Amino acid sequence: MNTFGRLVLLLLLVTFLTGCSTIQSRTKERQGAFNALSPNDKQLVQQGMIRTGMNTDAVYIAMGTPTRKKIKQSDKGDFSSWYYDRTLSDTIPQWSYAYAQDDCGNVVAYPYYDPIYTYYNVPFIKVTFKNGKVIQWEQK
Repeated sequence: MNTFGRLVLLLLLVTFLTGCSTIQSRTKERQGAFNALSPNDKQLVQQGMIRTGMNTDAVYIAMGTPTRKKIKQSDKGDFSSWYYDRTLSDTIPQWSYAYAQDDCGNVVAYPYYDPIYTYYNVPFIKVTFKNGKVIQWEQK
């Protein structure tokens, strides 16, 4: 294998090994924050669960990077909302036709099932923080 092929293979391997974030990988990434949690919070985080009062590090370890964030600052404090989306899919049934000539030279239409698959994101969980602590979360 030439040098270019080895480089491509190495890049693919690195991408494969680092492309997925898990609770375990996020715990290692923020080991100090995880160690500072109470035993009860550690157990919740390891199960991918959160509670009011948790900080942003605990929520990140439990749930990962949010799909999007919204930040609001006011005289009542700093508020931020983390949104986690989920991907849904729909299948739209559709029939198409393939055309061919038969042995006599006639054009014949052959129907075949050719569905259209659509994927879209919908809001799933919203976590609201005040001054870095969870004050509310809701699952839609």
